[in-house]
Amino acid sequence: MMDRLRRKISLFVAVLLLLGAGVAEAAIPRIERDALLALYTSTDGANWTDNSGWSGAEGTECSWYGVTCDAGETTVVELRLPLNNLVGSMPSALGDLSNLEHLALDRNQLSGGVPSSLGGLSKLRILYLNINQLSGAIPGELGNLSALEILNLGANDFTGGIPVSIGNLGALRILLLGTNPLGGQIPAELGGLGSLESLSIPLASLSGPLPPQLGNLGSLTYLNLASNPLSGEIPPELGQLANLRHLYLYATSLSGSIPAELGNLANLETLSMWANPLAGSIPAELGNLSRLTYMALSNNLLTGPIPPELGNLSALQTLFLEDNQLSGPIPGELGQLSNLRSLYLDDNELSGAIPAELGHLVGLEYLRLHGNQLSGSIPGELINLTALLSNDLRYNALHSEDGALLSHLNANSPEDLTLTQTLDADGLVATNIVQDNVDLAWNAVGYTDPGGYRIYLASSSAGPFALAAEVAGKAVTTISLSGLSDCSTYYAQVRSFTDPHINNDNEVESDGETGNVLRFTTDGVDCPVTTTSSGGGGGGCSLSAEGPPDSGLGLMLFAALAYLAWRRLASRNQD
Repeated sequence: MMDRLRRKISLFVAVLLLLGAGVAEAAIPRIERDALLALYTSTDGANWTDNSGWSGAEGTECSWYGVTCDAGETTVVELRLPLNNLVGSMPSALGDLSNLEHLALDRNQLSGGVPSSLGGLSKLRILYLNINQLSGAIPGELGNLSALEILNLGANDFTGGIPVSIGNLGALRILLLGTNPLGGQIPAELGGLGSLESLSIPLASLSGPLPPQLGNLGSLTYLNLASNPLSGEIPPELGQLANLRHLYLYATSLSGSIPAELGNLANLETLSMWANPLAGSIPAELGNLSRLTYMALSNNLLTGPIPPELGNLSALQTLFLEDNQLSGPIPGELGQLSNLRSLYLDDNELSGAIPAELGHLVGLEYLRLHGNQLSGSIPGELINLTALLSNDLRYNALHSEDGALLSHLNANSPEDLTLTQTLDADGLVATNIVQDNVDLAWNAVGYTDPGGYRIYLASSSAGPFALAAEVAGKAVTTISLSGLSDCSTYYAQVRSFTDPHINNDNEVESDGETGNVLRFTTDGVDCPVTTTSSGGGGGGCSLSAEGPPDSGLGLMLFAALAYLAWRRLASRNQD
C-alpha cells in the first residue's frame, strides 16, 4: 500500500516537473525580456498611455500590451506601440530582438538617433518610426535589412542625406522619408529598388537633379518628391514608369520643358507639377492620359497654346493651368470634359472669345478665367452651368446684353463682372471739322483701373481700322485729330485699354464690338460740295459728322450731296 502511494507521488512530481519544463521552454529568452524592459525604462513606460502587463513576471512578456510572440511564445516577432506617449530615446538593446518582424513606434515623442543595432534585425519586414522627434543621420546599417518591405521614417528631424545603402533593400515596397531636413541628393541607387511601389520624400531639403535611374522602378505606382529645391530637368525616363498612378513634383525648382514621354504613363491618375519654373509648351501627348483625373501645371512659365488634345482626357475632374504665360484661344475641345469640376485658366495671356462649348460642362463647380485678354460676347450657353459654386471672369474685355446670363454668373462671382471689363467707349461725336482737323468726344467708360483710349480710323465701316491716336487716362474723353486728308470720309471708333496692374499682368484692350462707329468727312478748299461745317469757318466744302453710314438719313443726305455736286460741275462746264 505504502509503495503504491510512493509511486503515485513520484508520478505526480514527475508530471509537475514536466509541466515546469514546458513553461520554461515557452518563455522568451532573457536577452529579449531585457530589451523590452530597456525600451520601457528609456521611454518613461510608467507614463505610457497603455502599459498593461509591462514589467510583469518572467514568462508573461507575450501578454504585454503591444508585444506579439510566435505561436509557441518563444520569441518576440512584433512590437507595436504607436501613439502611446513614448517619451525618450530608443535603446540599442532593441537590436537584440533578433526575430522581430514588425516594429512600430510611430506617432510618439521619441528623440535622439535611431540605433544602428536595428540593422541586425535580419527578419524585420516593417519599420514605422514616423512622426517623432528623431534626429541625426539615418543609419546606413538599415541597408542590411534584406527582408524589409516598409520603411517609414517620415516627419522627424533626420539630417545627413539618404544613405546610399537604402538602394540594397531589394524587398522594399514602400519608402517614406518625407518631412525631414535630410539635405543632399537623391541617390541614383534608389533606381535599383525593383520591388518599390511607393517612393515619397517630400519636404526633405533634397537638392540636385532627379536621377534618370528612377525610370527603372517598374513596380512604382506612387512618386512624391514635392517641395524640394531640386534642379535640372524632368528626366524623360520617368515616362517608362508604366504602373505609375500618382506623380507629385510640385514646388521643386525643376526647369526646362515637360517631357512628351510623360504622355506614355497610361495608368496615371494624378499629375501635379505646379509652382516650378517649367517652360516651353504643354505637350499634346498629355492628351493620351485617359485615366487622368487631376492635372495641376499652374504657377510655371509655360507658353504657347493650350493643346486641344487635352479635350481627350475623359476622366479629368480638375484642370489647373493658371499663372502661366499661355496664349491663344481657349480650345473648344475642353467642352468635351464631361467629368470636369474645376477649370482654372486665370492669369495667363489667353485671348479671343470664351468658347460656347464650355456650356457643355454641366458638372463644373469652379471656373476661373480672370486676368487674361479674353474678349467678345460671353456665350449664352454658360447659363447651363447650374452646378457652379464659384466663377471669376473679371479683368478681361468681355461683354453681354443677356441679363439672365449676367445674373447667373454674378451670383457666384467675387464682384459684378461687368465692373472690371475693358469695353469700347460709346457716345462718340465729331465737332469742329475744319479742313484736315476734327475734334472727337465720347463718354467715359465705367472701369477706371489705369489705362486710356485708342482712336481707330477706317475708310469703310467694315474696316480695317488703324490706330490713329492714343489718350492716356480714362477720365480724358476728347481729342483733336489733325493731318487727315481733305474732303475724305472716315469711320471712327474709340476703344479703351487697361494697363497691367495687380490683378492682371496683361494690357487689355476692348474688342471694338460694342462702341458706336462714327462717320465724318473732312473739309477742304477743293471739296466738290459746299455745306456748312459743324465747326464753322474754312473755305471750300465740308461735311458734318453723320450717324452710321447705313442709316436711311445718311443715304439720303449722301445722294443729295452727290446730286448738288453733279449740278455744280455741269454748270461750270456750260460756262
